[in-house]
Amino acid sequence: MNRYIISGKVDILLMSLFPILIFGMLKFSGEDNLITFVAVLLISVILDNGHVYFTYSRIAKEFQKAKVFFVAVPIIIFLTFLTWQYFKIPYFYSFVVYATLFHFIRQAYGINRWYMLSEKGNKLIIDFIMYSLMITPLIALHFRSDLHIALYDYDDFFIYTSNDYLAKIICINLALLATWFIYELVNIKQFNKQRFIFMSSTAILFSFIGYFANNEIEVIIPFMSAHGLQYLLLSAKFENEQHKINFKKILILLVFIGAVFGGLDTYAQGSLEEDMNNIYMFSDDVLSKVLIALLFVPLVSHYIYDMKIWTKKYIQTLK
Repeated sequence: MNRYIISGKVDILLMSLFPILIFGMLKFSGEDNLITFVAVLLISVILDNGHVYFTYSRIAKEFQKAKVFFVAVPIIIFLTFLTWQYFKIPYFYSFVVYATLFHFIRQAYGINRWYMLSEKGNKLIIDFIMYSLMITPLIALHFRSDLHIALYDYDDFFIYTSNDYLAKIICINLALLATWFIYELVNIKQFNKQRFIFMSSTAILFSFIGYFANNEIEVIIPFMSAHGLQYLLLSAKFENEQHKINFKKILILLVFIGAVFGGLDTYAQGSLEEDMNNIYMFSDDVLSKVLIALLFVPLVSHYIYDMKIWTKKYIQTLK
């Protein structure tokens, strides 16, 4: 039995193919193209920042169950980030970058698990393959010599160029793909088309980014498009099933939240972006450090809130 978030065709188009198409557009249209600029703006404001702030509408429904948790998380994150910057402890932005990548990976794994709910047999093998097909290209990214870093510092990504290590990672990646296809052939009677398509598209997206992305935009924006859209579709499904709100109203709400709160967040990031690293490492301006800490609180808080909200028990309540 195949499971769908929206429907078979919609899931394939939006959950699987859309991020790959975004990567292709960025790769072949160029950074200075108007279409690229509009796409990047909409993805970063509506899908990325929009889905972050939509999480807080979910919290309103869960708040009474864990008041202390939901209040304590942003306070602890703010104080941690402010202290981190005040004492100029290294790897502040590295933490943000890798926490974000971990969050992307965990959501993709969770969606794959959703598609597997009706499957029988040993799911741990698929779990291992799914994780490996996402992680190995990201490891390979760190060994490439043709990745150009502009928005961040090279140290934030722990780049270590090595063609030897890159070749070994590619071999491991190919071996994992072969293992996966053998597993599917051996278990052909349990074949799950929707899960297979999602796993394939996720592996393709991570591989394209890991092996062919040339800059941060080609890394970040496809991930944002995949992660944000998948999250919003799942949230829409929840609102539709649990609160009987139709998809059109949910879509209007999502666009509104993204445009208002996501727009403000994007503007704040743009205002501080050029000076962030200098403020963090060299400045003693406490107010600027407070603003940077506040800027990252919604993002990192929603990582933790998601772990509380999107539990296995909750996912199994969806049809």
